[in-house]
Amino acid sequence: MLLLDGLTASSPGFYLTFWQLSMYDLAPPTTRYAEEGTNLRNLSRQEDSKYISADRSSDRARRLIAPIHRQRRDKYNSYANLLSEELKEQSASRSFTIKRLAREKPSWFSHCES
Repeated sequence: MLLLDGLTASSPGFYLTFWQLSMYDLAPPTTRYAEEGTNLRNLSRQEDSKYISADRSSDRARRLIAPIHRQRRDKYNSYANLLSEELKEQSASRSFTIKRLAREKPSWFSHCES
């Protein structure tokens, strides 16, 4: 059997698991998601106030651009919702990965002497 740094080549489980992981599997960037979600909600609130102002305006030209502000507001809200869903998926993936690592860990170095 070929030895690789004290590990036999017949048990590649540790290496396979290691190279399959990404940083998102170990720790999703929750603070970054929260920051971007906050930024998108702030932009949405700004567009909402512009929409309300334009919709209630006595100027016909301003009322005509109100739907544009509403569309932007809706777009920002949908992006914020997508980010929230993506974070939930990454958190679920992390949970699955942690369980997988706990399940596989005992077999990684079981062939080595203590």
